[in-house]
Amino acid sequence: MDLSTIVTINISLATVSPSRASFGVPLLLAHHTRNVDLFRDYTSLAGMVADNFTVNDQAYKLAAAAFSQRPRPPIVRLGRLPTPATDWLAELDLVGMVSGQRCTFTFVEADGTETDVDVAYVTSPTATATAAAAAAANAKITASTTKLIFDSGANGVRCYVKDITGFGAYTDTTGDWAYDTALTAIYNADPGFYAVAIDVDSAANVADVAAWALTNKRLFGASPQYTNPADYTSTANALRTADNDRAFSLITRDDPEAHPAAGWLGVILAKDPGKATTAFKSIAGLTTDAWTAANLTTLDTDNTNYYVETNAVPLTYPGKTHGGEWIDVTRDVDWLEARLAERLLALQVNNDKVPFTNAGISMVVNEVRGQLAEAEAAGVIDSGWEVTRPDVLDVSDANRIARNLTGVEFEARLAGAVHTVTINGRITA
Repeated sequence: MDLSTIVTINISLATVSPSRASFGVPLLLAHHTRNVDLFRDYTSLAGMVADNFTVNDQAYKLAAAAFSQRPRPPIVRLGRLPTPATDWLAELDLVGMVSGQRCTFTFVEADGTETDVDVAYVTSPTATATAAAAAAANAKITASTTKLIFDSGANGVRCYVKDITGFGAYTDTTGDWAYDTALTAIYNADPGFYAVAIDVDSAANVADVAAWALTNKRLFGASPQYTNPADYTSTANALRTADNDRAFSLITRDDPEAHPAAGWLGVILAKDPGKATTAFKSIAGLTTDAWTAANLTTLDTDNTNYYVETNAVPLTYPGKTHGGEWIDVTRDVDWLEARLAERLLALQVNNDKVPFTNAGISMVVNEVRGQLAEAEAAGVIDSGWEVTRPDVLDVSDANRIARNLTGVEFEARLAGAVHTVTINGRITA
């Protein structure tokens, strides 16, 4: 006789797992016309080539910066920015230029065509700007008083100015391209990304995306290009004043094609939360800058990051958001918050109910303890954390009626990281 005629067993699995927030996927947002999708996820540059992207496309360059790192994120999300209302614009201001100095740069158009300019000072900064524009013989480069004006000539098309080895203060002056609108559309369709980098990091666009990131709890890495860091101070200080711990900048003087922030995000997001600080990282494909001591003081004051060579080692420093928090701390705390929320949701959906009793409170506390133990193992927090809980009779009647458990609290100390070291020694004969 079959056992099933005597015993009937029905087993259901109460193991529903809420979707887990991603902390390793960057969203790279650029204007392109290769498709009409809000976004596509790629696991390699080969996939982008198959979708007809070329090496000159900004979208391709952004992805290449992230994919060039070792290790690197397994997935890169490429967002499509609809055609902006304005051209890409930049300027090189020669005000203050004197005899004996030169204006030297290379202008790179969207198709990769390069225009090299190298002219000596001519009687005045204004006259020199006029001479440089004439030497360029390129309709996209014009002179306006002491400034050389660069205009892509087409809405949403980015060009570059590099090899600015001569005199001149370079600034990307492109207007607001409405990245925040595109970001919101992508986020509403699928929020499965954690950090953002864009193709045009003008002051207007940096402010726009930084505000979006702060509201939507995402990281934003900007790659502003300036030959004089003081020219970025107003933008950086506005973010610092706003306590924006979601936005960070990795400034570049002369390597905009490398998209520094996208490369740095490739390094950052390849590591699990808790496993690495964001300082002291080398970025494949990015050229270091030789800033003066005064430049570095300005950058440090503004909480702006830079890429320099120290003892022949290229590295990022200091690893801060503009609000002053360490980038890795912001990510680590986001991870802990998300994973704890996911555990508590799973507790609810995998049980018919969590009773408002001491036993039910213990169920909640166990999940909190479990997540803190995981955070300790991940390197997010140090050992010695504590969880306190209320007795059910200590919860107010109003909260019990509303089924709102209060009074569960924890204290933990971040594992942090060592960035600077002071050692005192004494040697005697």
